[in-house]
Amino acid sequence: MPGNLVHTYITGSSFPNIYGGQSEAMYGTITKIEHLTPLMKQRWPWMKGMWSVGDHRTTYGHFRTLKEAKAYAGEQWPGCGFLTRSRIR
Repeated sequence: MPGNLVHTYITGSSFPNIYGGQSEAMYGTITKIEHLTPLMKQRWPWMKGMWSVGDHRTTYGHFRTLKEAKAYAGEQWPGCGFLTRSRIR
């Protein structure tokens, strides 16, 4: 079954890595919910197409637009930044 891919990584302050450079801390992710499991279809069908903000342990909320999700992440983690998957590659 296909899964939902992270659209945006929520970054934070950087720290020195073992190679002498800087690595950014990842506070969480913003994922567009495109694929629902059978359980999700049964219990939460309204999630399809929503943007989910989470940190791999907790889902903080679902939003109708990416702009709303980014605004919430900015409130949750003041001073955070945003990186898309394509910018990381």
